[in-house]
Amino acid sequence: MIRHGKTGFLSKDVSVESYYDVLREALYHPDKKMIKLNGRLFFKLNYHIQASASAHLKTYSTMLISDKSNMVKGYQMITKI
Repeated sequence: MIRHGKTGFLSKDVSVESYYDVLREALYHPDKKMIKLNGRLFFKLNYHIQASASAHLKTYSTMLISDKSNMVKGYQMITKI
């Protein structure tokens, strides 16, 4: 996600004037290198394949643990009958 002035630049709307303003701001911004680095770091931490794989693995692991817990509870209920 782009955060204006932190990881990139966003126009206020889709008008030519807004595009002109934001392009001018980006071109003359005093800390363009830092914004570029911030954008790359944000992408790497949140959207890179490794970050995505880790997030999916965590989700699937949580689901498996939850399913096992529900299976045990179901088994306990059946054995009480």
